Amino acid sequence: TIVSGGRNHIRDYVAEILGEEGIDGVEHAAPAAGSQRRCPPRPVVLAARLRGVSKAISVAEVARRRAEEIGLSVVSSVALSGMAEEGPDRRQAPAIEIRLAFAFPGTSASAQVAPCHEAVTAA
Repeated sequence: TIVSGGRNHIRDYVAEILGEEGIDGVEHAAPAAGSQRRCPPRPVVLAARLRGVSKAISVAEVARRRAEEIGLSVVSSVALSGMAEEGPDRRQAPAIEIRLAFAFPGTSASAQVAPCHEAVTAA
């Protein structure tokens, strides 16, 4: 869930999504520089409401561009809800859900994710 404001920087969300070293200095399951990544990052769902919608879109775009820079292909889908609401609570209803799936070029995301992440959780 993406929240607006506070100490949740876009780069921290992106580092967590891609498994890179975050601003906290902790490596989030990323390989060392120059080594070959064996598995693409897990698929993620970014969910946000109200002011967090624009931040979720920014996080998704930065993550997509960064993934492409490191040689991954990205498949994304977006679902908006609450846009046609009426009444006094209509401004509280808008929400977005962005799904990102990562894969190495030339293969499908679903073919790579299952074997990679099952092996990680089984270890």
